[in-house]
Amino acid sequence: MSMAATPRIEDRWTVLVLAIFARTAGAVQFQSVGATGASMLADPSLGSGYGGLGLLIGAYINAASAKKSHYFSLRS
Repeated sequence: MSMAATPRIEDRWTVLVLAIFARTAGAVQFQSVGATGASMLADPSLGSGYGGLGLLIGAYINAASAKKSHYFSLRS
C-alpha cells in the first residue's frame, strides 16, 4: 500500500504560511513605492519631479505584471 499519493496535512500548512508571507511581502513592497513618493518629490538632491516618480511607479508596476504574466504562461 503506497502512501505517496496522499499529501500530509503539515505540507498544506507550510504552503499556506509561505503563500501568506509572499503575499504580505509583495503588498509591503508595492505600498512602499507610493508612500515614499512625497518625500522623493520634496528632496531636491534627487532631482526627480512628477515625471520621474511616474516612471518609477510605472516601471515597478510593469515589472510586477511581467512577472505575473510569465508565471501564468508557464502554468498553461
